[in-house]
Amino acid sequence: MQSKTRRISRQSIALVHVAAHQLGMSDADYRALLMGTAGVASARDLSVAGFEAVMRRFATLGFAHTKPGKSAAPKAAPAPAYGERPGMASPAQVHTIRELWRTWRDDQGRDGSETARALRHWLERHYHVTDLRFCDLTTAQKAIEGLKAMNGRKQRAASKETNHD
Repeated sequence: MQSKTRRISRQSIALVHVAAHQLGMSDADYRALLMGTAGVASARDLSVAGFEAVMRRFATLGFAHTKPGKSAAPKAAPAPAYGERPGMASPAQVHTIRELWRTWRDDQGRDGSETARALRHWLERHYHVTDLRFCDLTTAQKAIEGLKAMNGRKQRAASKETNHD
């Protein structure tokens, strides 16, 4: 019975605070949840059983906790939106380049930062542009056509392999 009265770790207390913050709870609502669920006024006073009950309550309210390293695939940061810039690649061209690059790389489960780094490297090597945000209209058109050609060659090679099997 000792595990039910044992206090929780600092990481667990932090997790309770993260859950309350992500759910957008006011301090009064947070304290009412602690009191109603575990009978305590502060997360510091939670027992292991109380912590588990509070986390189940947070889950019913919509909090989804995944342990670090346990998620299926890391979430990439959203791609920056550059907007309309005279003389520069349009947002549609930037989006097309990113999509064609993902198709070329088969990036379903890869980290987004790895993909972005590889795209920057390819742009610099072929078009002497250090980042997609520096592409002008002409360079963006060339990059799109180049990526279309690369994807076409890849598809033809894949279809030849399946026809020979």
